[in-house]
Amino acid sequence: MEDRSPPRSINWTSSLGDLGSTSSSESRCLLLNPDSFSQFQTTGEDATISQREEELNFIDACKLYPAAIAWSTFVSLGVVIVGFHSQILGNIHSMPRFQRDFGHSSEHSSTIPQAWQTGLSMGSRVAQTVGALIVSYPMDQFGRKRTFGAYVVSFSAIVCVQFFARSLEVLLVGELLSGLILGCFTDFALAYSSDVCPTALRGVVTGSIKFCFVIGQLFGNGVTMELIDRWAYSTPFAAQSICCLIII
Repeated sequence: MEDRSPPRSINWTSSLGDLGSTSSSESRCLLLNPDSFSQFQTTGEDATISQREEELNFIDACKLYPAAIAWSTFVSLGVVIVGFHSQILGNIHSMPRFQRDFGHSSEHSSTIPQAWQTGLSMGSRVAQTVGALIVSYPMDQFGRKRTFGAYVVSFSAIVCVQFFARSLEVLLVGELLSGLILGCFTDFALAYSSDVCPTALRGVVTGSIKFCFVIGQLFGNGVTMELIDRWAYSTPFAAQSICCLIII
């Protein structure tokens, strides 16, 4: 005989009131799928842990989460490379040897056309914007650490294109490819630090990412040398691979 009894009603008022004792991820699951109520036991442990983390001060958070600080600092090394690259790119264009090898020669000097200077400078920044937009997919699919490691290895290979470039066309290709990788490093640092650090540390750790960018710019000024041969502009490009080796 077919059962024609009405479906069991759910007391949403009491059910939603119980969501305060679950974690945020469990709460979202319960709200989206009411059939999942039986999969969770609202013991209040998750809410207690979250409340304790929010009540921590900065000093106590540093003592309890040293590994989170260490990993966040490690991932922020990619931002150092971003600042380093942006600084050497502007310094190299003004080098006499670079202008002689890549520019158009005249009677008294060699100059790089304005269109190529704009393309080399803005091409990397446009590529960084594109890279920052597409990096979320591999981070979600393969994880933060694996994606970060793969991007660092890829950037090490792209440095070879910049190092061995002997024409503006090849150099532009190297800048576009490197920009796709560099645009992801800042996103890596922000996303990873926000995930692993508690509330008390999150603002300081994410704010220090700009500090890492400035450190990279300082290193970029130090590496730029006034040499007389092609090493004047090849040395800064090669120095980028040293930063990658430190991370690897």
